[in-house]
Amino acid sequence: MHFKHKIYKFTAIVAFMCLYAGVTLVIAQNTQAKSATVYEEKYDGEITTKQIETEIVFDQNGNIIEEKEYKKGKLDRKLVNEYNADKLKIRETEYDAKGNMVRMSEFKYTNKQKTEKLTYNPSGKLKSKKTYVYKY
Repeated sequence: MHFKHKIYKFTAIVAFMCLYAGVTLVIAQNTQAKSATVYEEKYDGEITTKQIETEIVFDQNGNIIEEKEYKKGKLDRKLVNEYNADKLKIRETEYDAKGNMVRMSEFKYTNKQKTEKLTYNPSGKLKSKKTYVYKY
């Protein structure tokens, strides 16, 4: 599978990767910025188009609390994240372009290491469970 790599620079504290629709985004978390917007410009001969690709909202700790992804300039999906007091993501809820919940995932941790990811459908039925096992 071929991935396109795009790098966006912000005043960085921590960098992470996000994979969606075959595109890898390397985005830096920023504790100073409240939000970030990514635009993509496409060049086709003499015509240049510029469209919004992603909008990201950070909390005061630099965690991404909301991420909106666009296709052809129109909202495609929205992710809303919740964090615990240790700044670990405990819930991620995905919405479609119309604002309908698509899925909700809960994360469990032991000693600040992710141990489980439980994913539910909009009616609350468990769809999948991932277990993380660490070897030392």
